[in-house]
Amino acid sequence: MLWFSLILLGIFIASLLWFYNPWVRDRQLLQEGWSGMEVQLKRRHDLIPPLVEVKAHLQMARRYYNGCVRNDNNRIEKFPGVLCAGWLSAKPVDYFEVDSATEALSPEHSF
Repeated sequence: MLWFSLILLGIFIASLLWFYNPWVRDRQLLQEGWSGMEVQLKRRHDLIPPLVEVKAHLQMARRYYNGCVRNDNNRIEKFPGVLCAGWLSAKPVDYFEVDSATEALSPEHSF
C-alpha cells in the first residue's frame, strides 16, 4: 500500500512539473507578446506618415500575442493542466480584439 501511495504521489508531482514549467514559459511569451503590442501601438502613434508599414507590424504583433494566448489557454484547459491550473491560479487570457469598427480604422491625420 505504501508503494502504491508513493507511486501516485510521484505521478502527481511529475504531472505538476510537466504542466508548470511549460506554463511559466507560455506566460513569459504572453508578456513578451503584449509588450510587442504596446511597442507597435506606440510606433503607430508616433509614425503616422509611414502608416502602412506600422500597420503591418501591428498586425504581426497582434498575431504573435494571440498565438501566445491560444497556447497558454490550451495548456490550462487540457489534461493534466486542467487539474493543475486551479492550484496555480491559472486563468484563461483574453485575445486581443478590436472593440469597435472605429478602433480598427487608421487614425486620421492632416498636414
